[in-house]
Amino acid sequence: MKELHKFIYLPEIWTASGEPQAVLSCGTGRMISISAQNALDAQGVIIGLGAFSIQVHEIIRKLNLILNECEAGWSDLLKLTVYIHEDLEEYDAHKEFITIGKKYGEIPAVTYVYVKGFIHSDMLVQLEGIAVVR
Repeated sequence: MKELHKFIYLPEIWTASGEPQAVLSCGTGRMISISAQNALDAQGVIIGLGAFSIQVHEIIRKLNLILNECEAGWSDLLKLTVYIHEDLEEYDAHKEFITIGKKYGEIPAVTYVYVKGFIHSDMLVQLEGIAVVR
């Protein structure tokens, strides 16, 4: 059986933490576009006030809930965009995200964007993603 996704790692292209340069979706499938998720709970209270890693874990939990609802999982993610508050040190936040993300499985293609702020002043990070499932 052919793999659904092929992770592209080209040694001639540098990457800071070993994430793939691309993910190829092989064959036909359903695409899931996940809007940016944050660390607010159902009542609008921030989870992990001032704690980047706790917010990342909460957001990944939400991503997994969405993926499960679509009959998908973390391994079906092809692309993540990670929005990080500009007050965080860039390399440390990037490195910490990769460390946390690898606990859930292979890291898909990732783009990091540093922003001035979010709709809630205590948000440190948001994630959005694209997944494909058969």
